[in-house]
Amino acid sequence: MENLDPKKVLADLTKNANKYCGAVNPICLDDYVAFGGYEASSKVVNNEVDVISILKDANLVARKKLNELCADRWSGAETVVCETEDPMATLDLKVQTEAPHVIVEAMIIFMHVNNAKKGVIVVNDELAYNRLNKAVTDAKNAGLNDKDIIVSKVSIDGLKENAQLLANVVAIVQNSYKPAPAKGLKGVAIGGKVKNPGVYEIEDGTTYRKLIEEIAGGATGKVKAIKVGAPYGEYLSSDILDEKINFMSLMMNGMVRGTALIVVLDESTDMAKEISDYLGFLLNVSCGKCFPCKVGTKRMDEMVKEVVKGNATIENYNMIKSIAVNMNIGTLCPIGQKGAVPVLTALENFRDDFIKE
Repeated sequence: MENLDPKKVLADLTKNANKYCGAVNPICLDDYVAFGGYEASSKVVNNEVDVISILKDANLVARKKLNELCADRWSGAETVVCETEDPMATLDLKVQTEAPHVIVEAMIIFMHVNNAKKGVIVVNDELAYNRLNKAVTDAKNAGLNDKDIIVSKVSIDGLKENAQLLANVVAIVQNSYKPAPAKGLKGVAIGGKVKNPGVYEIEDGTTYRKLIEEIAGGATGKVKAIKVGAPYGEYLSSDILDEKINFMSLMMNGMVRGTALIVVLDESTDMAKEISDYLGFLLNVSCGKCFPCKVGTKRMDEMVKEVVKGNATIENYNMIKSIAVNMNIGTLCPIGQKGAVPVLTALENFRDDFIKE
């Protein structure tokens, strides 16, 4: 692979949701306005642009329901809510903390299109809570926000969209009256054995290889495994490097791939040790009420520890797999069902790390 300049690669990346992150002072309204902030909401409030048509043209997909366009959901609501229910959605928190005015501007658009009387931004992170409160107040004092928007740590009923989607709305509306609109981007967090871990927006169809080798600066060693989704992600082999990352397929896999978090593991990784560490986490989060999960997780933990010690037999392997399968189909909640997925995919794709014959 040719030598790539990381700074040039990052500069060339198209950004939607996080375009203001790192580019403006998050607590300075003047910075945001100087970079075009609140121009989109002004045009919307003054009815200079047709938001619904713009969003339909952009094919912006709602995060809660598959194959449902955001524009089809926005047909009027008394209360609209910006709430990110997935704690692993890293780009959402990044925008809330590094570019809070984007969320405020998005809420103005969200409320205007739906003729909503109230807008609520729900956030649990203390830094994001404080910065969003300041952004709401500063925008109101400057005459840029005439909506009833509040920031809350408590969830509320209403028409909900997450922070990443709403940040995309601002960018898409901006692009509607500027050349070369950018569409089809999604925030992906990548970490592990890469030189430039971080949160990036990538185009639908970007390959894992491009994400790792170009955008994330390359792996620090030879890629052995890629964990897609967290915490209950799939452990995939390096054979998928040239496959395209399809956003709809990520969403259709629900908790497994919906978080858009990718961890790269190199050849120094013992997958049995990796799964042993993961099972330690699973033991802590399991409620212990469901027998297949309560007993299954404990037994798998004991048996994988034996593998790590060197007692790796085909009988042990088959027993771990059997327990994981039963846990996947027999538990009552997603923690047990999805919690077995990392074990099953690691067993399937890295069999040699669990059997020493």
